[in-house]
Amino acid sequence: MKLYFGAMFRARHHFGDASSVRTRRVFLYLLGVPGWLIATVMSHSEARHYRIDAAIQEERKPAQEWQVRGIESALRDPMQSVQILGLRKMEFFSRIDGISARQIGRLLEVPDNRELVTAAASQLGRIQAKKETPELVKLLDSRDSSVRLAALSAIGLMQADKQAQVVGTLLNDPDPNVRGTAASVLVVLHAREQAPYIAKLLRDPNEDVREAAVLALVEMRAREMVPAFVRYLKDPDPNLRSNSAYALGQMHITEETADLVILLR
Repeated sequence: MKLYFGAMFRARHHFGDASSVRTRRVFLYLLGVPGWLIATVMSHSEARHYRIDAAIQEERKPAQEWQVRGIESALRDPMQSVQILGLRKMEFFSRIDGISARQIGRLLEVPDNRELVTAAASQLGRIQAKKETPELVKLLDSRDSSVRLAALSAIGLMQADKQAQVVGTLLNDPDPNVRGTAASVLVVLHAREQAPYIAKLLRDPNEDVREAAVLALVEMRAREMVPAFVRYLKDPDPNLRSNSAYALGQMHITEETADLVILLR
């Protein structure tokens, strides 16, 4: 009983009195009260959702043991919506000890649930689960662009340098979000050899992709692209001219230097 009231005190502190009825049910579940009893006032699925929803204390702090148990339970839950909720709640903590990357990685094996797969991929990137990189690479071939994008972002967060070549293939992806993200991820992967391919995106029909390409080349300090940028200053495409001028400025290429490059070419 003391344990129950201690839990209820924490609930009021974090959630407020207005949610006390719901919170009592949540903590009854957390404290091991049989599910059939809670089911008299709410369905089992609601109880599982609320149980995980209670596993938030303060943003970006290490998860406490009871919170880890709640999230771990969500990842094992047969309902995919509960698994998704558990994955999303992980974002509220700076560290969660006791949950393995494999527990999350197995959720990538549910190809018919885009939301679940993207949430799992995002968390793997966030926790730097490099052992799951091969599984993420497989997702880069997904027909769903949001899945490709999530996997790509995760590989970037992991700084998986060995995947630079496969990431480079996504510079030709049909989805502009994927193309632009691929350019940005290649910067993180230190893939200077991809600079000529990123430069092709300077003529991309999508403005955001063109901007991502310019920023990527600048961040890479790809000075080997300076002659191309100088040529683009006279291109009929105004977007290409302005982006090239920006890149040259960021690389501290003066007008005099640009003229010299033209003469040398």
